[in-house]
Amino acid sequence: MYQIAVLVGEKGETIAFSDSGMIKVFTRNEQKKWEVIEEMVYEPDGNSGIKEMRAELLNIANQLESCKVIAVKEASGIAYNVFETMHFDIWEFEGMPESFLDSIASQEDEERHICIQKYQDAKRKENRLEGSHEEQDKDLVKKTSKNEYVIDLLKAQSGCRNLSSKQIIMPLLKQGSFIKLDIICDHIPPWLEKQIGFYGLKMKIEYLGQDLHRVSLFY
Repeated sequence: MYQIAVLVGEKGETIAFSDSGMIKVFTRNEQKKWEVIEEMVYEPDGNSGIKEMRAELLNIANQLESCKVIAVKEASGIAYNVFETMHFDIWEFEGMPESFLDSIASQEDEERHICIQKYQDAKRKENRLEGSHEEQDKDLVKKTSKNEYVIDLLKAQSGCRNLSSKQIIMPLLKQGSFIKLDIICDHIPPWLEKQIGFYGLKMKIEYLGQDLHRVSLFY
């Protein structure tokens, strides 16, 4: 489900990161029309210290884990740095969301396609240089043995930052064709725990050092 977050004020128009308002998360329904599926209050406290503001913004960004695109009127300051660090695509638009959501979605789709293609080409070149002909699922997932897979989120997202953790992991969860799935990451995706229960999976977390974790999913 494709999602776009928009920061809006009382009149429903976009506002700057420095202003207070609401973050509304939009998605397309079956009729291809945009609808709001989530709302959260956005109130940056200018009186707080930088550390406190950053922590508050990180919390907001984590709540939007399944949505990696946000539109604002003006992107600057600590908020811009936090969302950029969390691998959000940040768009600047003025006006009502309905006037620009289609444009963002179209450009995001095009950029994602180009990004994936470049990443796949680079991986194929790397495999040829190493003499490896092993098939990989979209070059983002490595098969280590029969029905066992490894996803390195850091490498995958560094190669294609337009992809969210959910876009990378969910196809395998939906297929359910694995015995074990290891995910290498620097933080546990907040959305993952709910999906584990939905798909009847168990989870084991192992700290690898240097802020890295191995999350193992199995039945």
